[in-house]
Amino acid sequence: MLGNPSASQTDRDLEVEEAIDAMRSYQGKPITESQREVLRGIVKGYLDSKDK
Repeated sequence: MLGNPSASQTDRDLEVEEAIDAMRSYQGKPITESQREVLRGIVKGYLDSKDK
């Protein structure tokens, strides 16, 4: 899998999902699916920008 960008992207996607899954609430309120989508985009965008 070394040198295979799609494999590393898959691993990263799984790690992002695990991080978002760990965050079930914020300030005592559950995270909605809509908020999860926003968080997913922010985290992936941030991590992808760090690879450049």
